[in-house]
Amino acid sequence: MRNSSKWGRTLLLFIILAAAGSCNVFNPSPLIENPGDPWYYDRAFIAHNFETKSAYTMYGLHLAENDRCIIYGENSWARQISPYMKQRIQEVAQEYSEKIYPRVTEAFGEPLDIDQNNKLIIILLDIIDGIPPGTDSYIAGYFYATDMGNSTNSNKGEIIYMDISPGFPGTQPFNATIAHELQHLLRYSAEYRQKTRGTPLWLNEGLSTAAEYIYLEEYLDDSIWFYNEDPQGTIAEGNNFFYWESTDLADYSTAYLFFQWLRIQTPPTEDDPKGFRIYKKICEYLDATSPDDNSPGTAAVVRAAKELIDKDLDSWEKLLRAWLTANYLQVADKTAPLGLYGYNNEFEDLAFHPYSGNEKIKWLLPGEGVFSTLPAGGFTPGDSGKHIRYALLREGQAPDYNPELKTYSGNFLLTYNAGDADGEAEAAYVTGIPAPKQKTTTPRTIRIGAPRRIDGTSLLPPWK
Repeated sequence: MRNSSKWGRTLLLFIILAAAGSCNVFNPSPLIENPGDPWYYDRAFIAHNFETKSAYTMYGLHLAENDRCIIYGENSWARQISPYMKQRIQEVAQEYSEKIYPRVTEAFGEPLDIDQNNKLIIILLDIIDGIPPGTDSYIAGYFYATDMGNSTNSNKGEIIYMDISPGFPGTQPFNATIAHELQHLLRYSAEYRQKTRGTPLWLNEGLSTAAEYIYLEEYLDDSIWFYNEDPQGTIAEGNNFFYWESTDLADYSTAYLFFQWLRIQTPPTEDDPKGFRIYKKICEYLDATSPDDNSPGTAAVVRAAKELIDKDLDSWEKLLRAWLTANYLQVADKTAPLGLYGYNNEFEDLAFHPYSGNEKIKWLLPGEGVFSTLPAGGFTPGDSGKHIRYALLREGQAPDYNPELKTYSGNFLLTYNAGDADGEAEAAYVTGIPAPKQKTTTPRTIRIGAPRRIDGTSLLPPWK
């Protein structure tokens, strides 16, 4: 079960507002009537102070604009930037218009246009995140659904906020964060149109990690760095994305892997060689969900996986077991035809994290799974929680799941909680045989000193 201490981790946080409640539609009007000289046009915005959990007014200087976006910079910073930085900001606007917007909207749909300017507003500012300078993580960006309503603290437009310290405009992580936050905005737009329940946080964040890959069409090193290193040992303890904790970097890294696994398992077609349609299908099922459905997230993912990946993946339990097994077999037997139980070797340097403790009883939250070394004579679990499941893992073989099996003999025992995200922690058995921590040594994924991005959206107060 995971540790509740979060801020000492290493990965960027992105912030998603979990939309809830209702929103009044306001009478939209154009944001800019007389732009004037783009280098001297100011506008007031309401931003969020994550340290004090309060709103404050900031002033933005108009820095760039094209047919898809308007970029403002925090006044005190923007008036002192160099010509080089001005050029980089122009390049960010161009990158958004030509690559980020078309690629991400193709997968996740079009945004609302409540301010009737057909443009995303990108605000560059030093996000007040309360994280001490020099810390390895920082809030890289956020989207706040309040901006798309008519409340006092609304900026009344499609807006994302991007950090400029230590974030740096135009870098690959910076642009990927724009794609990440854009997905949040698009998901909220779909919820607003369809009048559906808010997307579960784990799924919203997972789709945003997918948006980064859709934009880049390659992996970011920091996306799997934390998973491979597991510096706090929480992934080996079972921690993953399903029970989301907004600043837990294990959540981001495991969400990235799960949603990449879904894509990799989706058969390529001529029109979709990389499997992006799995994300579009998940969103289609989310948008068709009844407001009375208590498990809209797992239902949408399972329906999409059953339709596009394997008809036998007809439950969350089966889907979770297949993915957890992939995290073992991808490392344990790279030469085996892994199929469903692997990443088709797209992550050749993925680390495996077996349990290294000596306890035999663990309390696992929904979605959590632990790999423990099996003794030579086998292992027999005791009475367990209602949703606790066990599977026998052997190198190069599919997981052996048999509810009637009493004693497990093989390489590893997979113990996992197949309950839904709103469930409780349940008692589960592991073998109690410590396994040494296994770490990758591939230089590509070892980036000591590189700050890790965090999404601020999930840390924001409920929108009004």
